[in-house]
Amino acid sequence: GPQIAALAFKCGASTDAVVNREFAAWLLSELETARPEYARSLLQAVGTLDDGACVPAMIARLSDTDVGVRDSALWALRRVSGLAFPATPTAWILWYRSEAAWQSGMRPQLRANLASGDPKLIVVALRAYGEHRTRRA
Repeated sequence: GPQIAALAFKCGASTDAVVNREFAAWLLSELETARPEYARSLLQAVGTLDDGACVPAMIARLSDTDVGVRDSALWALRRVSGLAFPATPTAWILWYRSEAAWQSGMRPQLRANLASGDPKLIVVALRAYGEHRTRRA
């Protein structure tokens, strides 16, 4: 497990979004019982592969007793989001709630705009998508 997590961090994400999601889910399952040094590698791998589905687990690790685990969780969150919030969970929780609301509320409409064939609607949709980094795959 530790070698696989380290390699995932170094190799990066697959071009297959399904593989990335399945691998990130496995990494999270390992995280539940991982010792701190392994947890750090797992979080870095998740930050490399995740498209936003694992954000709640990363936020939870911001309160870990191990400073290295907290730092790795913060690094992963910053990598997934492109944001530079501090290491406290509050800002991350608020951002994730907003991101999840956008994904469930606005994204379906914008997806229809992308398929409309209308250049103006497509530009508006692409601009909105560009402002959100999660669930791009």
